[in-house]
Amino acid sequence: MQQLDIEGVAGVGHNSNDVDAERERLYKAFSAAHEEALGLGRRSVEKGVEAGEALLRARRTFKGDQFGEWTRWLESKRLAESTVYKYLILGEFFGKLAKTPRRGAFTGLNEAFDACCDERDRRDAVQAEKERRELLAKKAELEAQARDDEARAAQARGAGNEKSAEEYAARALKGQKAAGKAARGAVEAEKRAAKAVEAPKRRAAAREVAQSAEPSAAYVAKEKAAPTNEWYTPVEVIELAKRVLGEIDLDPASCEEANETVGASRFFDEDEDGLDREWDADRVWCNPPYLAPAGENAADWLKRWVSKMDGEICAGRAKEGIMLLNAETHSGYAQVGFRAAQAVCLWEGRMSFRGPNDPEGKGVSPKGQMLLYFGTRPERFSEVFSPYGAVFSTQEETR
Repeated sequence: MQQLDIEGVAGVGHNSNDVDAERERLYKAFSAAHEEALGLGRRSVEKGVEAGEALLRARRTFKGDQFGEWTRWLESKRLAESTVYKYLILGEFFGKLAKTPRRGAFTGLNEAFDACCDERDRRDAVQAEKERRELLAKKAELEAQARDDEARAAQARGAGNEKSAEEYAARALKGQKAAGKAARGAVEAEKRAAKAVEAPKRRAAAREVAQSAEPSAAYVAKEKAAPTNEWYTPVEVIELAKRVLGEIDLDPASCEEANETVGASRFFDEDEDGLDREWDADRVWCNPPYLAPAGENAADWLKRWVSKMDGEICAGRAKEGIMLLNAETHSGYAQVGFRAAQAVCLWEGRMSFRGPNDPEGKGVSPKGQMLLYFGTRPERFSEVFSPYGAVFSTQEETR
């Protein structure tokens, strides 16, 4: 997790009990605001910033040399790094958006988070450019001093004073090395400035692609010509799933190539047919095949996969699982999933899947996606996935 520029907070006593009590109070304030922020709309932005400010104050109770202690504290609260970083950015930078026309116009947390990241990158670009100029000025000063020392060394030699000549020559060499170091630092600062300037542009481009109304023409043409079930889950989604599940014991709808990303201990391929087998695995990941067998309706086919996950959980042959589906909320399979799962994430934007029709995964799916969580830890699922889309509980008792 990236570290922010945070100093120790004033006003908290040195007594460890006082500090622990303050941290607990701030955690409760964060948790309450975080829970409310998981909804949709402008209200989620307000509560998200409130949660971020509470978490930022909690971070400030840890001094700069206590980053390990801060990390352990987060782990004790079971807070995902992605969630923590997002809220810290909101807490630190949202207030600095006051003079920009975008503040108050956000429709959700992710949009506000992107704006705060843009503000942070603007700050970083200004700081890096300032550092570059200072280092170039220092370089020029050191080079001038080195030239002066070289001239003094020559004069000393001409006067027969070898000891002074050696001292001036050594000082000139030292100055030249320092000037070289400053020059390299200026180059690195220039790179950081360029990276910070480009970052908002990349985010804007990514949002435009993800929210584009149409998938790429090449994607559509290939899929129409040769439809396939081989669409492999993006690695970042698998990484999030593993933050929830720990590891993946079984992927019941996979193949060797797909499992290179999923990393399941076992998987069933098309020949083994995961629908007809008992899963017998603690932790299951499933991105089901979308091409239904001949004579079977696609929606009914997917409904069978959702029902299979639910059945394996209820029978105790699987303890928890996550299923990735298209977010067709009107469909029969989605309705079955909403009733059976304990939590749902409606992914913001649309994912890019790699497969035979798009080997590099550059195209964007023509439909949005959602993830269903089955198990006893919906709060962990919410904690991990809420930065990436709206998460809601499907059963009142799990709230």
